[in-house]
Amino acid sequence: MPFLECIFIEDVKELPELGGILSNHQKKACHRRPFMRMLYEHYETEKLAIYLDPSNIDLIRDLASDRNTTRFLEINCEFDDEYISGQARRIGLISDQIAVETLVKLLISIRNDLKKEIDSIGDLKLEFTYKIDEKETVRKNADELSRFADIAMEEALDIVTVDWIYSD
Repeated sequence: MPFLECIFIEDVKELPELGGILSNHQKKACHRRPFMRMLYEHYETEKLAIYLDPSNIDLIRDLASDRNTTRFLEINCEFDDEYISGQARRIGLISDQIAVETLVKLLISIRNDLKKEIDSIGDLKLEFTYKIDEKETVRKNADELSRFADIAMEEALDIVTVDWIYSD
C-alpha cells in the first residue's frame, strides 16, 4: 500500500504530475477529494495511507464523509521537550536565542495544543478509528494495526516492533 507523507501541508517531491493541482496548497485543499481520487488512479490501488496533520480537523472531517471507506490510525507518541523544541525551530516558531523561561511557557502551550487536537478528533466520533500507543503492549498495537490495515497479525507484529515506529 503506498504511503504518502504531508501531502496537504508540504510540497512533496514524490507525488506524480497531476495536471496543476499540486501547484499550491490552496488548490490541494480546495480540491482534496478529486486530488485523492487522482492519487488512487495514479497508484492503481484502492488503498492509500496518508499522513494527516491532526490540527486540520476540516480535512479529517471531509475525508471521513467521503463515500469511500476512510480509516484513521492515531499513532500516540511521547514527545520530549527536546523533540518539541526542535520541531518548533524547524517551522520557525522559535529561534536559537529564545529565553529559557519563554521556551518553558511555549512548550506547555504546544503540549496543550497537541492534546486539544487529539480531543477534537475524538469529538468527531469517526466510524473507522484505530489507535496504537507507544505505552501499549505490542500485542494490542498489532491487533489495532491489523484491523486498521486489514493485514495479517504476523505482518502487523512485524510493523509495530520496528525501532522507528514512534519516531519522527
